[in-house]
Amino acid sequence: MENKEIKIVRLKSGEDVIASFTEDKKEKKVTLENPMHIIFKRTPSQKAGPMMYMLPWLPVEMVQDDIALIDSINVLTIFEPKGEMKEYYENIVIDAKQRMEEIGEDKIFEDESDLDEDEISEIRQALKEKRTLKRVH
Repeated sequence: MENKEIKIVRLKSGEDVIASFTEDKKEKKVTLENPMHIIFKRTPSQKAGPMMYMLPWLPVEMVQDDIALIDSINVLTIFEPKGEMKEYYENIVIDAKQRMEEIGEDKIFEDESDLDEDEISEIRQALKEKRTLKRVH
């Protein structure tokens, strides 16, 4: 993943996506390579701290390449992720590619059977909260 600009992209839909980012200003298009949906949840407990999940943004099991080309008009803003966030993202993408090579195209990412009930519940709650957020734009 050398020489790639990794960015967090907030879409007009309210989704936050981290990906290797390229913008074609002339064509008014944005390319997101290996995009991951970021789910970030702040918890009231300072002991637990905030939780973050990264899930494939594209249906990777069904597409040839993990690349999305979208119209720039769908992008609300672009953020520069912290170094640790970039490293975490890169590790997830590398791990996913290794899994694909090892187990083939049938299964790339862990399915729910690899998660415990608390993790599944947390992910479902975060997705539910994300859908009910009021959009500012």
